[in-house]
Amino acid sequence: MDAKDQTKLLDAGFTIIRDEARHISGINYKCSIKAKTPDRREWFTLEKDFKSVQQMVNRVKDLRNDPKIVKD
Repeated sequence: MDAKDQTKLLDAGFTIIRDEARHISGINYKCSIKAKTPDRREWFTLEKDFKSVQQMVNRVKDLRNDPKIVKD
């Protein structure tokens, strides 16, 4: 999805989310969910401090149940 596609979705009232897992060391990751909304069009941290990558993945699945939320 490019910036033009994102703009179309935001104009239509959608929220775009992106999961981010940055490796820190060993099996440790810093996990967060970034978002763009119709009111806030630059990436910002929607949720953070997940205990595991799987917990973040599960939260993204939950968020995607909303018909107005799409994953980048």
